[in-house]
Amino acid sequence: MLDKILTEKFRRTLKMVFLAVGVCFLFSFITGQPVLAKDKKEILLGAHQPLSGFGASVGADQKWAYDMAMADINKAGGIYVKEYGKKLPIRFEVYDDARFQESR
Repeated sequence: MLDKILTEKFRRTLKMVFLAVGVCFLFSFITGQPVLAKDKKEILLGAHQPLSGFGASVGADQKWAYDMAMADINKAGGIYVKEYGKKLPIRFEVYDDARFQESR
């Protein structure tokens, strides 16, 4: 039963990834320009973590680690991006996926 659920979730996730890549490709093809703008000021990274509910302590620890890594990288000037010829700072956003919420 669990294998079937995981397989269905994996297939759904894979479909969403292909859809997102397809939309980006289509947008790039229609506009004739790359999706990424040349005047970027920062690099946006993100993750989803359980910040509330049963797994909140694990999510809080992971968020702390992400924040410390982001601070260290930005303190060093950011991440070098060859296409822009310069370092860009990173901004990191964490989304609470509300995993393991108790049923009401």
